[in-house]
Amino acid sequence: MSEFTIGRDPACRIVIDDKTVSRWHGKIEPQSDGVYLISDTDSSGGSYVRVKGGWRRFVRAKVRAEDEVRLGEYVTTIEKLLKEAKAAAAKVKVKRNPTTGEIIKS
Repeated sequence: MSEFTIGRDPACRIVIDDKTVSRWHGKIEPQSDGVYLISDTDSSGGSYVRVKGGWRRFVRAKVRAEDEVRLGEYVTTIEKLLKEAKAAAAKVKVKRNPTTGEIIKS
């Protein structure tokens, strides 16, 4: 199963352009049966999951796709984050140099 890094840094698989999100804010790891493990990688703004009565800060939490999470002040769901990752991956075109066979990203 794949791991998805989250943050403002362009090298992250899920890039979030929000100043309250750290450059390398966290990661999502798909588990089984629609469960995801989301981790905060010592971000400055913190990571939270919505529970009855408000937000609960976490370092690691098991969540479902529809659960709301807050990264800094950026509120989203796991499902939306994974859709963003898929859309970003679809934008990358890979070509090969016909002479050398070397992979060229464009």
